[in-house]
Amino acid sequence: MATSAVSGTIPAADDRDDARAIEVPLGDYRLAAGGDVLTAGMGASLCVCARDTQTGVGGISHFLLPAEEGSRNIWSVNAAARAMRLGNHAIEHLVTGIQKRGGTRGRLQVMVFGGALVHGDMYEVARGSVDVLQRYLVIEGIWPLCAELGGHEVREVVYVPATGSVRVTGAGADRARTILARELEEIRRWAASSDADDIVLF
Repeated sequence: MATSAVSGTIPAADDRDDARAIEVPLGDYRLAAGGDVLTAGMGASLCVCARDTQTGVGGISHFLLPAEEGSRNIWSVNAAARAMRLGNHAIEHLVTGIQKRGGTRGRLQVMVFGGALVHGDMYEVARGSVDVLQRYLVIEGIWPLCAELGGHEVREVVYVPATGSVRVTGAGADRARTILARELEEIRRWAASSDADDIVLF
């Protein structure tokens, strides 16, 4: 799946939306009500923006997929299978929420962001997460309108599901440090878990 920047065919979210944006924290998802504006900050983590193009119902799923603790080849068969289950779980929560509000899979408009290589302790997690996300989308037959994945910059996404408007920018230095600290904390939480199946995204 090709990786591309946000194109001019996608409406840009207005700067004025920032003040009323609702942040979607790591390991969570949010459905927008009416004209709600959603935002998420990503280093290695992933952000899936999805909406039904007819009803305008949509939201964001923001997640980071775990590596296999203690293995140099962290994306072994077992680790990849576990990550695929969790990725499916993360995205399906959002898709199911859209369907419950009258949306359908056939009308989904999807954009995906994140998976940046911005911290040495998370390089393999970022690469593996992007790989799992791309494979999941292919399996489900979901072809993103936009995929901005990888790179070396901490990103912030501002998304208005009602209109499909989106803006992706590089995070400022202070904001980037906060985003990366949260992601590293999440990775340490996995390391402290004695059972991979104990990991809960939502």
